Amino acid sequence: MIAITRKRLLEAAQTLMKDGKVPASVDNPDIYRGARGGAFIASAKLDWLDAYAEKLQTALSPLGLLNRLPMAAE
Repeated sequence: MIAITRKRLLEAAQTLMKDGKVPASVDNPDIYRGARGGAFIASAKLDWLDAYAEKLQTALSPLGLLNRLPMAAE
């Protein structure tokens, strides 16, 4: 998740620099009020990246960003 967060920060900075558009959370910080860490248990038979990607598909995301992550097999 560190790499994804870093990527989002870079995208936000580039958009601000290029278009002057600030991230939605600047004017509406409540977007992140529901953000939280998480954990899950998966079968040892599953590849952990596939299990994690599958779990993300059902996780709640304030901006819907989790759903745009590719599955590990892709």
